[in-house]
Amino acid sequence: MEEHEEFMGLVLDDGVLHTPEGPMDLDDLTRAEFVRDVVSVGHGTSTQGPSTSAVVGGAVVGGALFGGAGAVVGGLLGSSVKQDVPGAPEYRTASVKLVFETGSSDFSMDIPRDKEVDARKFAQSVERARKRHKKMR
Repeated sequence: MEEHEEFMGLVLDDGVLHTPEGPMDLDDLTRAEFVRDVVSVGHGTSTQGPSTSAVVGGAVVGGALFGGAGAVVGGLLGSSVKQDVPGAPEYRTASVKLVFETGSSDFSMDIPRDKEVDARKFAQSVERARKRHKKMR
């Protein structure tokens, strides 16, 4: 079963990834990745996300009080707990790319922020198709 997917001018079809620079045979593909470059922007007060104990604690309390539904709601409420950490490093995303490589060529493409989820899914689809294609040979 061959996959057919398209994303921002890239086409995965019949064991080949078609890019604007030319086709890349899945048998030759050595890398299919969604890459996020993150840079440090200094130190300051950063808001830290929920700890695992806050999520689990909320789920346990909610479950004890209200059963299964309470566990879900409690876990969600626990996941909203945040704390300020003075002096914590701050980071931001510098760029997001899709990267595909073979032994003889490579192709990368910058991804707009609003397309990140779809880009990650496309890279995963290419990687799955590559593995499946190699098994069939």
